[in-house]
Amino acid sequence: MGMGVWISILLGCYAGAWLIAAPVAGYLTDHFATRRITFVSALLALGGATVLLCLGSSLTVFVLGRVLQGISSAFTWTAGITLAVDTVGKHEVGKTMGICSLGMNLAMLLAPLVGGVIFENSGYYSVFGIAFGLIFLDMLWRLTLIECEVARSWSGPDKEEYWTMAYGNNGTPSIIPSPIRMDIPDLEPLLINEERDSNNGSSPDRGQDDTTGWLANVLEKFALQLAILRDHRLQAALGASFVQITLLASLDAVLPLFVHRVFSWGANGAGLIFIPVVVPTFLAPWVGHYTDKYGPKWFVSAGFLAACPVLILFRFVTNATTGHIVLLCVLLALMSLGLALAGAPLMAEITYAMESKERHHPGIFGPRGATAQAYALYSVSLAGGLLVGPLWAGLVEKKAGWSTMSWTLGLLSVATTIPTLIFTGGSLNLGIHGGRQFTRT
Repeated sequence: MGMGVWISILLGCYAGAWLIAAPVAGYLTDHFATRRITFVSALLALGGATVLLCLGSSLTVFVLGRVLQGISSAFTWTAGITLAVDTVGKHEVGKTMGICSLGMNLAMLLAPLVGGVIFENSGYYSVFGIAFGLIFLDMLWRLTLIECEVARSWSGPDKEEYWTMAYGNNGTPSIIPSPIRMDIPDLEPLLINEERDSNNGSSPDRGQDDTTGWLANVLEKFALQLAILRDHRLQAALGASFVQITLLASLDAVLPLFVHRVFSWGANGAGLIFIPVVVPTFLAPWVGHYTDKYGPKWFVSAGFLAACPVLILFRFVTNATTGHIVLLCVLLALMSLGLALAGAPLMAEITYAMESKERHHPGIFGPRGATAQAYALYSVSLAGGLLVGPLWAGLVEKKAGWSTMSWTLGLLSVATTIPTLIFTGGSLNLGIHGGRQFTRT
């Protein structure tokens, strides 16, 4: 098999491992007392994967390295975004997701640029030196991280812990923790956790009960992921996120090969062509800020609608003249601008949708909510896009040509506008209200 086929296989191993590991990442992120445990473990796995890819000399080692990278990505993305949502105020979710989206897009789009330039000028091991340095810095940041829950515990345990009555989807009542006492009849103060636990005593079958309880907890978490998938807003957000990453990943896979074939550019040129794609991504925090004020619906729908004609116009880039090179750069910038309008609002919509569900059915997701589970599903959509995008673009471009690839991607973009217009941010007639207000489904 040729080099291009093995590149696609390795990309598939990475995305497939991410896809499979993401639901497990959602469970473990909620299972541990702090998100940092999951984060640091994933970074250690990433470091091991990078060592395998750096020193490996066989295809088996390369495949194993890419699989470990995919698993690490599933955990770092799920834990990272969940931690960000836990940390910021409710009215800053959009802006925060804009910063996260900026980081994701910069990493995805700058990697070919930086890697190509360093490889051509400094060699193979220099590229991995940059990777090891970034992992080391990230590890230091994670180890010095202070989570909000940990910081609150430093103020000392509360003397009372309050509970309240909540009702699930089918009206079944349940008891959930409440951080403050409220003037409602069902709210009663209980003993703090330590006092309750000291009165429970021990059971001779405690080991068996712990095993049964752990299994029940695992099944409950995965059942929760299936339950929240029934929400139409979340379905639309996950589907649109899948399409956004598919479009970015498709260009990431075929653009270097295209400029090499048509423009006769080397590694430097293949990297530099991503600069027009990178520049519009700096608007993501600004888009996220206005998403908090006006909601995600119109940003997301306008982004996918605008990207459609731009993607179709790629078909007119056919030769190595200056005009065609300029046209390609302009089209790449416009396409990136459209997807930048959609990226941060879609990430914020995951939180908005879960808050809306919680508001209608208090306590349905338990005391820790469903943020980690929802963003685990978002991570699945990212992995799916990374898997499908290169395969779609690579196969269509090879079998039917660059022009056919461009219009099929444009068709996918405009088709995504329909569900986002209907469901994103709540029902269509409520889309004119502020981002935190139109939460009704």
